[in-house]
Amino acid sequence: MWSLKDNDLVGIAFIDTHIYIHQLVTLKTLIFAADIQKSVTLYRYQEEQRVLSQVARVSWGYQDLAVS
Repeated sequence: MWSLKDNDLVGIAFIDTHIYIHQLVTLKTLIFAADIQKSVTLYRYQEEQRVLSQVARVSWGYQDLAVS
């Protein structure tokens, strides 16, 4: 994640997904990410701690649901 501060981009959070994400949708502090393996992952950003964490992942290719 990046923030625009004084006409400069400043990195504020990062998460390595290990796969190509082709679509992102945000809703306040939630991020829905769709990847090329036909899965959707829900991430949550906590502004106070500057933490981006995975909340849940649904994969239609393997019919599984993993919740962290």
